[in-house]
Amino acid sequence: MKVLIINPPYYEGTTIERRNRCTRLDPHGWIHPPLALMYIASVFKQQGITDRKLIDCIAEKLSHEDLKKIIQEYQPDIAISWTGSFSYKVDIQALKTIKDTNSKIITMVVGTDVVTAYPEKFLNEEFIDYVITGEAELAVKDFTEYLNKKKPLKNVRNIGYKSKGKQILNKQETIKNPDEIPFPDRDIINNDRYRGFPFLSNKFTDIMTGRGCPYTCTFCTAGTYWGNTSRLRSPESVVQEFKECVNKYGIKTFFLLDETFSLNVKRAKDICDLLIKENLGIQWGCETRVDLVTDELLNKMHEAGCVYLHFGVESGSQKVLDFIKKGQTVEQIKNAFKLCKKYKIETCATIIVGTPVDTWDDYHKTIDLMKEINPDYIAISPFIPLPGSPSFKQFKEMGILKEGDFSEYVKPNIMFKPLYMTEDEIRKEVRMAWRTLSFRPKYITSHIAKAIRKRDFRYAKEATKAATWIVSSFIRRKE
Repeated sequence: MKVLIINPPYYEGTTIERRNRCTRLDPHGWIHPPLALMYIASVFKQQGITDRKLIDCIAEKLSHEDLKKIIQEYQPDIAISWTGSFSYKVDIQALKTIKDTNSKIITMVVGTDVVTAYPEKFLNEEFIDYVITGEAELAVKDFTEYLNKKKPLKNVRNIGYKSKGKQILNKQETIKNPDEIPFPDRDIINNDRYRGFPFLSNKFTDIMTGRGCPYTCTFCTAGTYWGNTSRLRSPESVVQEFKECVNKYGIKTFFLLDETFSLNVKRAKDICDLLIKENLGIQWGCETRVDLVTDELLNKMHEAGCVYLHFGVESGSQKVLDFIKKGQTVEQIKNAFKLCKKYKIETCATIIVGTPVDTWDDYHKTIDLMKEINPDYIAISPFIPLPGSPSFKQFKEMGILKEGDFSEYVKPNIMFKPLYMTEDEIRKEVRMAWRTLSFRPKYITSHIAKAIRKRDFRYAKEATKAATWIVSSFIRRKE
């Protein structure tokens, strides 16, 4: 049996990143490895299917015509293709290409929140045979057992399919013990192709040390995909994957893809203790929350090689933080960034400008906070009620959601009716935030200094590309 696993093409010249709870266009051209697909490849291998091919059309800059040639040459029995949220219309064309090339190929779609939240939308397409909802590893394991006649189709977890004109959605489960999942298959990709922030000139990969998130931020779709319970790998398993990446693949820079790495502070410390003991000479970054970092933890993370932390700051207004159910305070934000500076850990702060309850006063509180905490990097976005997120349902119930195709729920679109501002004012907020924060002399000179200090001309080049994209996409955008 042959299995083709696909990260599908997108528009030529555009780099898109599709993750489990996030699809975004990347102005920098940085490309993370398709970790979710690599996990799928590992489970197929574990089930005895060794004839597998993973095609990353984004990293390899392949078109649909290129993909068609690969299908004709490889002649797979099963084809699984990834999809994102706003990009799904383009993404699923890969499956149509497959069916048009050979109608006997079993086609399956897997992807982000939108597939799990709205599987019927994909099953409506005649060229899609199956959808995989939630964690794909369970579906792949059960489906191979079904193909080997060891399990009936109705017992295959986490899939949807069509039978006698009806759509059937099987039971969805989560993986209770993530240590049971085999490491993602890094043999199946070209590891030299991937670069991730902030390690722009180094061989790079992602590692996921846990799944699920107990928090209920209304803008996030993690709960739809992973569920609202956290399931964490053991420190020993995590460090063993680090060691494999270093010793087998020569990779020494990493980003941890957990929703919140320090969710369990003791486990985070234990991982750091093992990394310090192994002395692998690595650098890594991760995402966490401002209320889950302490002086002791950051000291240990820094000693273990952590050089970068990504925080969802979201707003400098406590009113807005409470509205989006962030579960953090402005004082906790200030404290977290102060601690990071103490240990010289670089920081990125994401902020959301223009929630339905925003006023100009909330905007100014956010700008003032960002100037005070002075993060090394800044990401700014208008509020987007993503399909599958709590805010999507909430705004619908409030009567302020703009109904539209899922492809419209992407920045810079405003997909709701603001309560206290106009849509044009929110767009103005976003533009002003980029101007005010990204073009401060202090911010610009700090980036130049980093490029010189790191002796990394690629860093300077990518920073310039990002600035150009910001100007063209937001500041000069005609409404």
